[in-house]
Amino acid sequence: MGLSEKGNDNVKEIKFKNVYSFYAQFNLKDGPHSFETLPLSEEIDKAKENGARVLRAALEIEHLLEDFIQSYLFGASYGQNGIFFNEQILKSSFFGFANKKQVYLSLIKGLNDVSGEEYSRLQEGLKNVMSYRNAFAHGEYVGFALGNIVVLRYFSGEMKEDKLSDEYWLKLLECFQKTDELIGRVRQMLPTGKGDIPEILI
Repeated sequence: MGLSEKGNDNVKEIKFKNVYSFYAQFNLKDGPHSFETLPLSEEIDKAKENGARVLRAALEIEHLLEDFIQSYLFGASYGQNGIFFNEQILKSSFFGFANKKQVYLSLIKGLNDVSGEEYSRLQEGLKNVMSYRNAFAHGEYVGFALGNIVVLRYFSGEMKEDKLSDEYWLKLLECFQKTDELIGRVRQMLPTGKGDIPEILI
């Protein structure tokens, strides 16, 4: 894998040389055939850039979950206990997105203003955000020369392939936006007083 870098003296931008998987279908009976892979390479590069944006957006949503959990458990003005919880538990490698999602969904049950419909939408939205994140974090971009198609191939219980079409990206964007809006709305339901901590419902 080649590596190149560019930038000024302060911050360098690095770029890895990608090795792509291509699939072509053509008939050899009429002699040798050739096809151009550069346009498809560019499409895969665009897909990879979008995939990186998906991972950053998922991380932002994960940070919103962390903020809510900490504020719910320790109040608006948390002290050393809250700082310890944040640094040693919330930010730890063993407390991942799935754990934060589970704790978050358990906590919002204690907020009377969260409707059953909103809870279901949050549950589904966070599930989809996590699925998108895992697919782009661990999946493989594959280009098909016939039809100039790029798919994301990944494992989720079984091998899956998602065609990275405009419709796919719009559906993904809608999922992230609506989930982000719902998290923001629920966040506003938390008490803002120094000692106001909601009761946890078991």
